Amino acid sequence: MGRQHGQTRVRGSLSAVLALAIAAALTGPLPLGALTQTTISIDGAFADWSPVLADSDNTLSDPSGPADPDPVNDLKDRDISLLASTWDSDYFYLYVRRTETAQTQIRFWTYFDLDHDGLMEDTDLVLEIRLNRWGDPKSYTLMAYDPDAVTGDPLTGDGETLPGTTGDELAGASVSAATEGIEMEARVAWSSLGFSPPHDAGHPMQFKQSCGLAAALPEGVNDNTDIVSLRRRGLTLVPDRYSAGLPGDTLTYTHTLTNTGNDTEVFELAATSSEGWAVSLDGGGSTMQVTLAPGGSVDVQVGLAIPVDASFSVTDRTSLSATLLDDPAYSATVTDSTNVGVVSLSPDQTAAGAEGTDVDHTFTLTNISGEDHVFDLSATDGSGWPVSVLDPMTGDPLTAVSVAAGASTQVMLRVPIPSGTPPGTISTSTLRAALQSDPTAFGEARAVTVVRLPIDIEPDRTGEQGAGQAIQYAHTVTNASDAQQTVSLSASSSQGWTVQILDASATQPITTLDLAPNGGSADVTVRVTVPAGVAQGTVDQTTVTASAGAHSDQVVDSTTVVNLATYSDSAFSQRSDSFAPADRVYARGMGLFAYSRVVFSWYDPMGGLAHQSPDIGVDSLGTSAAYLDLADDAAEGTWEVVLTDDDTGAEIARHAFQVAVPSVLTMSVDTTVIDFGLLDPSTPSDTHTVNVTVESNRPYALSRSIAGDAALMGLSVTGEANGDKPAGTDTHADAYQATVSWDADAGVPLEASVAYTVVPY
Repeated sequence: MGRQHGQTRVRGSLSAVLALAIAAALTGPLPLGALTQTTISIDGAFADWSPVLADSDNTLSDPSGPADPDPVNDLKDRDISLLASTWDSDYFYLYVRRTETAQTQIRFWTYFDLDHDGLMEDTDLVLEIRLNRWGDPKSYTLMAYDPDAVTGDPLTGDGETLPGTTGDELAGASVSAATEGIEMEARVAWSSLGFSPPHDAGHPMQFKQSCGLAAALPEGVNDNTDIVSLRRRGLTLVPDRYSAGLPGDTLTYTHTLTNTGNDTEVFELAATSSEGWAVSLDGGGSTMQVTLAPGGSVDVQVGLAIPVDASFSVTDRTSLSATLLDDPAYSATVTDSTNVGVVSLSPDQTAAGAEGTDVDHTFTLTNISGEDHVFDLSATDGSGWPVSVLDPMTGDPLTAVSVAAGASTQVMLRVPIPSGTPPGTISTSTLRAALQSDPTAFGEARAVTVVRLPIDIEPDRTGEQGAGQAIQYAHTVTNASDAQQTVSLSASSSQGWTVQILDASATQPITTLDLAPNGGSADVTVRVTVPAGVAQGTVDQTTVTASAGAHSDQVVDSTTVVNLATYSDSAFSQRSDSFAPADRVYARGMGLFAYSRVVFSWYDPMGGLAHQSPDIGVDSLGTSAAYLDLADDAAEGTWEVVLTDDDTGAEIARHAFQVAVPSVLTMSVDTTVIDFGLLDPSTPSDTHTVNVTVESNRPYALSRSIAGDAALMGLSVTGEANGDKPAGTDTHADAYQATVSWDADAGVPLEASVAYTVVPY
């Protein structure tokens, strides 16, 4: 290309990328996410509790034997080992498991703190279930709580018995219960607990469970559990928005915030412009608070003021975040993308396709000016695939469109995936609409195309479980073909074990999925049940197949039978072999001889005995459990827990786990876009400084990578934000300067991107 004597617009976009090399890969069964909600039949058959017991959000384990802070000792028929709950639109359901049964009369008490205020008052309730000496329910009664203190008794946890008694029985309460061996199930109507409908989301009460002999409260209590809260918290914030505006314009974007929890919540909202432009929420400042009842929604308006000196074709991305005021772990974010100019292309999108097929992405092109305009259309693909711009109605090629003032039209970008492209390939295409009379005024949108098998199921899983237990694996099934598909699902165990394919909630058996084309997907759960008596070390390969027509794909869930494993939760549903100092490590023995006694011994990386449990009983299901509280300064390295028979001292199993100090690692840059403005060839731009701040408790390597039109821009990046760095919090400055090449086309704006990466040692 010959020399161009005009000026060229140059922009550089910066992004911060964290590469956490120390992050552990999750190779076992995945947690299923949201709390499991289902209907339970109170009939003494407990198979319908399986999805609930597999979800740690629904369950609470209580220590058994000498490890229990309650003085249960050898009273194993009164020793609670597991507590679980769920609900539906009519009932609250309760599950209690004891260590064993005996020919004694037992009482269960469930203390309901209905207003979740931490006090048991005379407005709160107690459910009493009495078992006869054969373990069958002989009565179940819902009664008022009679507190010992006038102002109410604090709702205490494990090891602490409430001092109050029971008051009057609630006449007409809808309660039922059933038992089988060491398991008990019960239900109470929401209306009997005093809650008004709707009940679909449950209610924000909390409760604890107690168990004892056939004596009145509080003297009859022998065992207590910790407190279980049914307060559920969550939010949604939708949707992302796209528009365009001219310098000096103020744009307004409307979003909807919804409280998806079951309690009234206060949310903090904040808006930030990537270009540093002025933003407002509902006409005020850039932050605000709103209070929403359960299920309540509110529309929030984000105002964005485009400066009068803003450059054409600059794209601002304003983020609106909503966070629970007292718990920032609950948050959601949307983005408003604003192009400076007369044209907007939206939305950015992702779709999937199979090799040898076309994937079509449809965009909306809007002329936001007060005049009719013609826009030239062009497209590029990062993988060099021959993308084309088409009329979505006729399929004819489009090189330009005429759009009336304030009007919109549809434009389709077709991405042909070459034959032989391997699954997993990702390519990003860019569609540009430029004002024909001024090509420097343009809008862009991006389409990401992911190559998959026509029918795809991912990923393979591995896990460990004990004899007589079930394990669940999560998978995603995707239809990457160009047509709607009904996908059939099947599974086969190499050991002949029972396998179920369930929906994402793990509550409903399924055999098919109806999936939309080009990336329609659904999550499924595979439950594998290990039969009782299977030997340690046995490996099952369960093959799960998804098929539609001539296309199919498979994954393999590999389950190894173990007698001992470690967990991060007291419900023993979250398998983990990685812990940090000060963590609690839960260990569970499985497939053991019922009613025998075992000992858990914990060894540090030097082989020293860190802790040894007293002898602990094995329940009638063949399980036993203990835990270790790691010290704040626990040694890093490989630890072991060893399970031995208390009578013979013989080793039953041993299991290794890792202890390591978790890495603290954060990185930020103080700007996201540098606009060098209009530059003459060979004339250096002003120098711009970018500050990269890193906090790390380990030494780390900091690097930068440059992509895009850096060569034509003559982009120079020098400074400290590169190389090996010591632990600590430091800010590293880089200097940016552009000197445009004579080979640059003055009619085409130049863009480059810089990604910073930090990797701890």
